Amino acid sequence: MLLFFRNKWIHACILVCLIWSSEAQQDRNKIILENGAFQNILIAIPKAIEEDPRIIENIKDIFTEGSSVLFSATNRRVYFGSIKILVPHNWTRQAEYEVAQLEAYENANVIVTDQQSNHRPRVENPIRCGKEGLFIQLSKTFLIDSELRQNQFGDSGKVIARQFAKLRWGVFDEDYVPGTDAEPYYPSNAVTATNGFEGTRCSSEVRGDLLDDTASPCQNDDKGNLPDSCRFVPSNFPQSARASLMFASNIYSIDTFCDRNADEGRKHNEMAPNLQNLKCDHQSVWEVMRKSYDFGNSPPLPEDTDTSPNFIMVQPEGTLRIVLVLDTSGTMKQARSFTSVLLCADSTPGYMMTDLSRELSDLPNGPCPTLDPEPSTSQPLAGGQAAKDGKKKKKPGKQVPCTITRPPPDAGSIDPRETSRQPPLTLHL
Repeated sequence: MLLFFRNKWIHACILVCLIWSSEAQQDRNKIILENGAFQNILIAIPKAIEEDPRIIENIKDIFTEGSSVLFSATNRRVYFGSIKILVPHNWTRQAEYEVAQLEAYENANVIVTDQQSNHRPRVENPIRCGKEGLFIQLSKTFLIDSELRQNQFGDSGKVIARQFAKLRWGVFDEDYVPGTDAEPYYPSNAVTATNGFEGTRCSSEVRGDLLDDTASPCQNDDKGNLPDSCRFVPSNFPQSARASLMFASNIYSIDTFCDRNADEGRKHNEMAPNLQNLKCDHQSVWEVMRKSYDFGNSPPLPEDTDTSPNFIMVQPEGTLRIVLVLDTSGTMKQARSFTSVLLCADSTPGYMMTDLSRELSDLPNGPCPTLDPEPSTSQPLAGGQAAKDGKKKKKPGKQVPCTITRPPPDAGSIDPRETSRQPPLTLHL
């Protein structure tokens, strides 16, 4: 049995396996670099988020700014060319919205979340240095609250350029990130050290102080150590350092990445115990980026290049159409082929069908259109008419009753490993 699913003919059993495997590893939307412009970036908004036009407006503004920052930070090599924004089907359809094809929240490059705390943008990247991340995560609050964005994270364009660098080129943060293996400071004999310690940063030209949780200068204890609450806080005075975007987005002078063979304002600080040094064997961000195919084939572009992205709005249709195609020829009777198909579908654990259940959530009960079967001397299934004398019939298929049995609303909360408790999705013809 074949199913026409998302513009593809797929064997029913293969479809089930694909849906199941997507739970563990969803193929990411492919970003393409063409003449310095990144095309086909996909940003997705989940249907759980209530409709708010500010989300779309701010996505456009922030990524337009980010494109300009990225262009400058990479020495005019790359920028954002085209960006698709996937709007959930339960939002009001607008005239400019195109119908989504293969775009899905599960394979987006940037996902919007409804988390209520810790609005720091991040990249899901469990892979090693120099390898692409999975996706950028931006909270709804980060997108709609400009005051929070500015006060906590600084320039929005720099924030996006930083996250995209982590996503595309597999580089890491150069500030102290709590909850990781990074450290907020390290021993140093430099003249800029505070009581024998330097704050974690890049470049070392960024001026500031090590302060405790009362905003007072950190003091050594009896053993010469600094308190756990000690953090490096950049000075409010004008800075001259140009790097690194992986360290801070709220310092005006910073506009590029650290490099090993650069002037002091951009020079990599290989002593800092940050994630970039820990995961990339103390390589600078630019050293990692230069190994990417992106920079080996993208010469500098003209200074007057228009870096404004082209935004394309896409939205799924409200009703999903599925076409079932049944092979009624004699070959299906050989080796019990058709029976095997039914057994395969019937024996599929319920949790494998969870995603299909979601996809079919809008399919109405009632008649389903069918296609004529292939020429056959065997009896046709309901909804079609067998051809005689080896000639294909061109009459449209009849209507067959179609109902769908779905798992209960809370089925998604069941542990997928407990397959005996998960009710399967059933399509009745």
